[in-house]
Amino acid sequence: MKLLPEKILRRGLLFAAAAVLSGCANLNAVRDFAAEAESISSYQTIPADFVNANVRRQALYGRDESVDKLQSYKDYQELFVARQAVLTTYMGALVAVADDDVINYQKNIDAAANAATKADVLDKSSADLIASAANLVAKLATDGARRKLLRDIVTRCDPAIQELTSALAETVSNDYVAFLNGEDRAADSLREDAAQSQNLGLKRLTHYTLREHAIELAQRKESAAAYAKALAKIGAGHAQLAAHIGDFSAKQFVAEIKGYQDELKSLEKQLRN
Repeated sequence: MKLLPEKILRRGLLFAAAAVLSGCANLNAVRDFAAEAESISSYQTIPADFVNANVRRQALYGRDESVDKLQSYKDYQELFVARQAVLTTYMGALVAVADDDVINYQKNIDAAANAATKADVLDKSSADLIASAANLVAKLATDGARRKLLRDIVTRCDPAIQELTSALAETVSNDYVAFLNGEDRAADSLREDAAQSQNLGLKRLTHYTLREHAIELAQRKESAAAYAKALAKIGAGHAQLAAHIGDFSAKQFVAEIKGYQDELKSLEKQLRN
């Protein structure tokens, strides 16, 4: 059966509309995932505690940390925050591309490139990947152009993002948790000393104080585990974008990326509460 011209036109318009909606769904999925990644990756409470955990540890032993030792922890904190800055501004650039915001795209991708090329933040090859993405020209007049730019950025930068999220997660899981474990051992030492005292009031005060301390320390360890997991999820979600962006049907793509977004949102609630 031949279609009348108006039916052919109507069907063509329906296909075109479906294609546009599919493209928008892909862009919205990327935007929402990147926005959640941008938000949670900028979490400052944990790096701020790199110094504080070691100050508390020494205080439990009844002494002050040396100025030189504190400076090394401050340097460590600054490096971590610098790495966070690369990740958050990069994710901000992805959000801006998906939202057709050329100004914020350029602002964020330039900031990510500048942060990445600082000494010791990333190795040179990974820093160069971020910097090369800053040279991509934003022509975002159409969904197709935006999808192409996203695809170019994500596939080009994925190795750097994998290095970055892994380094951040490893610092939290290994080094920061080691700081907290050291604080835990110092508390045990104080508890043992108090147990040997003949002063019942001192024993009770120590028990009360260290009980509160143990609760706070457990919460910090839970936050560290949640944040390290979030960083791993950001890396995995970005790898999924790099592998499949533009290849999935809109429905499948949205479901995959939304899963990562939902997990990040849940982890962020754990951190903020």
